[in-house]
Amino acid sequence: MTTPAQDVATATPRSRRRIVGYNPSLSVFAACALIGVFVFSWGFLASPPNDASNLLNVLPAMCLVATAMCLLGTCRLVVDPAGFIDVINLLLLRRVPVSELVQVEHDDGLRLRVVSGRRIGSVAYGSSLLGVLLHYPRSVRAARRIEAAIGGLRDTGQLAAWQQGTVTSKLRVRAYLGTLAVNAVLVLGTVVLNVVETAAQH
Repeated sequence: MTTPAQDVATATPRSRRRIVGYNPSLSVFAACALIGVFVFSWGFLASPPNDASNLLNVLPAMCLVATAMCLLGTCRLVVDPAGFIDVINLLLLRRVPVSELVQVEHDDGLRLRVVSGRRIGSVAYGSSLLGVLLHYPRSVRAARRIEAAIGGLRDTGQLAAWQQGTVTSKLRVRAYLGTLAVNAVLVLGTVVLNVVETAAQH
């Protein structure tokens, strides 16, 4: 059985979900690192004289890096018109009901403060020395986008009583499945290239 919140969230078209915050620099870094993993694995690791034992020693580490980069590059904040803010971090997705939100803080990175006093941060908008010196301009802009997006929900009275719940957390299952696909391509590609290049030398 699903709750009303889950029913509405499921029925909400993804095109109406608005991304209000992400870190382009972090995404570019993660993409470059992921490309580097593939270049190293397919260009160097797959080449003879590396054999199966070498592949087994190095590929797990490559898969771990690829997984971390895939998850890191997709950290973001999304406003759901069903009345929630999704804070998508490295491992978890935290769903914050708009009715529980007290303030969007941006003086030390971006944080959502809820009624209980809990502060929920985002990997995409973490604290840094450069941020302190510049007063976190990216976090300020993201906070304004969040406030504008949820202000429209509050003004139109779209929030029902059952949406006044607590913050929920869940694993990023879909993201994990995506990283499995990336790792499968990485491992299979490396093994096939190694077999083909080894056979070509004999």
